[in-house]
Amino acid sequence: MVCRSHAQRREAGAHVVRLMAGRPNWIYLTAPAAATATGWKRWCVSYGVAVALIGGATVLRLPFAQVLGVQSPFLLYYPAAVAAAWFGGIWAGLVATGLGAAAADYFWIPPQMAFAMSSSDGLRLALFAMASGTAAILIECLHRAIRGERDAKEQLRLALAGARDAIVVADARGRIVFLNAKAQLLSGWSIEEVAGKAFGGVFFILDRESRQPINNAIQRAAIEGRCRQLPKQVTLVSKAGAVHHLEHKASRIMAHDGSALGTVILLHDHE
Repeated sequence: MVCRSHAQRREAGAHVVRLMAGRPNWIYLTAPAAATATGWKRWCVSYGVAVALIGGATVLRLPFAQVLGVQSPFLLYYPAAVAAAWFGGIWAGLVATGLGAAAADYFWIPPQMAFAMSSSDGLRLALFAMASGTAAILIECLHRAIRGERDAKEQLRLALAGARDAIVVADARGRIVFLNAKAQLLSGWSIEEVAGKAFGGVFFILDRESRQPINNAIQRAAIEGRCRQLPKQVTLVSKAGAVHHLEHKASRIMAHDGSALGTVILLHDHE
C-alpha cells in the first residue's frame, strides 16, 4: 500500500509538471485567438455601419419617391458612403459605395426592381462610384495622417519623459507646457502645478558665477530667440530649497514657416 501510494504521488506530480510545462504554449496560442476575435468584432461593426447607413438612406428616400421620381438616384447614397468611410474606414466606405450603387440601380433607376439600366444611367453610376471611392481614399489618408501625428507626439512625449536630463518645454510666450520626470524631481514642481504658468515665475535659477537670478532672463531670451547668450553653468533652487548645480541649454522650436512655437530648456545634472 505504501509503495503504491508513493508511486501514485509521483505520477500525480509528473502530471502537474506536464500541465505546467504545457501552460505557456496554451497561453501563447490563446493570445492570437483573442486578437482575432477583436479583429472580427471591429470588422463586423465597420461593415455593419456601412450596411445600416445604406439601408437608412434607402428608407429615408422612400417618402420622397413620388417627388424625386427617377431623378437623383444617388442623392442620399453619397453622404452615406462618405459617413461609412469616416466611421468605418476605407473598406467600409467602398462596401457602402457598392451597396449604394446596387440599391440605386434596383430601386430608383428604371426599370425599377431590376438590375438593368441605360448607358447614360450607367455613366451616372460610374461617376457616383468614382466620387464615393475617391472620398473614401481621401478620408483614409486623412485618418492615417492624424494617427501618424498622434503616434509621433506620443513617441516624443515618451522619449522626453524618460530622458535622464531635466527637460522643460515652454510655448512661444514662455508658459510651461511640459515637464519630464527629471525636471519635476529636481524642481519639486509637478506638471499639474505649473502648466500654463510663466517659466520665470516658477523656476528659480541662478548664474553659478555671479549668483544672480536669471530665470526671467531665460524666459525673455527664449521668447526673443537669444538662447545662446545665456550662461551655461547655472544653479537651480527647488521648491523645497534644495540646490542643484546644472548645465543649462535651450533651443527654440520652429514651425515650417519660420515662426517660433516655443522653447525646449534642458538642464543637465552632473551628479
